[in-house]
Amino acid sequence: MDIQRIIEALDQNGATPKPLDRIALFPCDVEALHVYWEITEERLMEAKKALNLDAKALHRAVRVYDITWGSLTGVDATSYWEIIVSEEATNWFIADIEANRTYIVDYGIMTSDKRFLTLLRSNSVFIPPVEANPWQEQHPMHLGLFHEELPHQALSPSCIRLA
Repeated sequence: MDIQRIIEALDQNGATPKPLDRIALFPCDVEALHVYWEITEERLMEAKKALNLDAKALHRAVRVYDITWGSLTGVDATSYWEIIVSEEATNWFIADIEANRTYIVDYGIMTSDKRFLTLLRSNSVFIPPVEANPWQEQHPMHLGLFHEELPHQALSPSCIRLA
């Protein structure tokens, strides 16, 4: 976010930030994403007017795009799916994703006939492949502290080094 937008988001006193329309996508692990959004009521009202539909026929939703082999626009996405979210929700955990893929998420409004109107688009997130990392593999270590190797005198704290 650039400085000018931050300055514009502050009120006259410079203390209370005005609401912004924004969305951010974060990886949780190789099987889940977390998306967070803020959307102003004004933006929602504009979208509802543009669709010219009854508010009861509209649902808030997130659309998850796998853009691994496509572009950031989502138009040529490998796949996508929607999740209906509650009106009060400002974030969502997206489970059962695939590793070694790139994702983006749209927040928007879905009509009862399954049309989707994008209101916010997230950043892209790459989920790395699931493979054993060398630093995670367990290797036995010989510390010289097995019972048959212990000296007969008691160990004092000065003989145990952790650094």
